[in-house]
Amino acid sequence: MMKPTSSTAASEGRPLPRHWTPTLHNAGQFPLDERGYQTKYMARTHALHIHLYTGVVQIGAQSYALQPGDCTLSPAGIVSAYDLPQAGYHWCVHFAPPTATPRRAADDTFRIPLHLRLGPRREFIIDRLKQVTGFYARGKFGDRNAAAVAAAGFQETLLQIAMLAEPQRAPQPTAADTALEKLLTILHARFNEPLRVEQLADEVELTQNYLARCFRSRFGMTIPRYLLTRRIDHSCYLLTATNMPVHRVAQRVGLPDAQYFNKQFRRITGQSPSVYRSIHANMPPRNIQ
Repeated sequence: MMKPTSSTAASEGRPLPRHWTPTLHNAGQFPLDERGYQTKYMARTHALHIHLYTGVVQIGAQSYALQPGDCTLSPAGIVSAYDLPQAGYHWCVHFAPPTATPRRAADDTFRIPLHLRLGPRREFIIDRLKQVTGFYARGKFGDRNAAAVAAAGFQETLLQIAMLAEPQRAPQPTAADTALEKLLTILHARFNEPLRVEQLADEVELTQNYLARCFRSRFGMTIPRYLLTRRIDHSCYLLTATNMPVHRVAQRVGLPDAQYFNKQFRRITGQSPSVYRSIHANMPPRNIQ
């Protein structure tokens, strides 16, 4: 008998498309009482398990020692079997494999290992599967929205597991990385406010000069230029998707000086706001109250 491994993550696994909605065939918490590998399992679906017991599982030619909270993937068409010292339960979701290998770059897929020790994230993943199971059950009773939520939630859970499986590939963020992430959140959420670089530097707790250097190195432009681009991007949306007057569009994006707004809009897009609207508008103009 092959000696079971207890490694944190196995290199084997199955690639899955990152942009994909899996088809679920079953989901829930199920009892298991298997000893001596007597029962062989082989399904046409993949099966993701979160085990709540100790024991050993064979997946194909490999054996894995199980601890409560371990995650395994039994791929479609591969024989698996169990040897448990005593009966227990596991969470399980059966889902159809992709119908074909996606014709995309390798970095547009992710891989679920055959065995992964979830560690402190076990309760989080179990809670996710509980939610998936609840929506899946509602979907079986005809609630299509619930079925869609179950499938989307399970895909998100798979991605979370894939992230846990590759912690060594994710470098620890530096203070500058954390500050830039916080800064981007501010720029996207509050772009209509009169933001100043010195104010932003205080909020992300970096010196103004260091923040400016880090931002330019990462994004190839200054913070004011990025902010202006964000404002013009949103003004393009408002010009094409609404009948809001141009001066109100300017106010909405944080550029209340109409002359300055027109100048910067032309600088970024090569067209005036009115010309841009006439070319790209999705709805006819009319006065709004």
